[in-house]
Amino acid sequence: MDKMHSVVITSLTPPIQKVELVSRPSLISRLSEGHNRKLTTIVAPAGFGKTTLASVWYDTLSSKNKAIAWLSIE
Repeated sequence: MDKMHSVVITSLTPPIQKVELVSRPSLISRLSEGHNRKLTTIVAPAGFGKTTLASVWYDTLSSKNKAIAWLSIE
């Protein structure tokens, strides 16, 4: 696999969740309320769990057969 292909795959695939996650049901609920919007942003300082929260939300929506996409921009 060439370098460009691996970057694209990484950017389009949500990270694998760790087993020892802290449950954030109120945040997931707030995100889920707006799942029909065109764009949702999660804003917080580095290290506050934005990617983890988004991946848990992604799994929640995908399990409900919702149309979603994942794009990581670095």
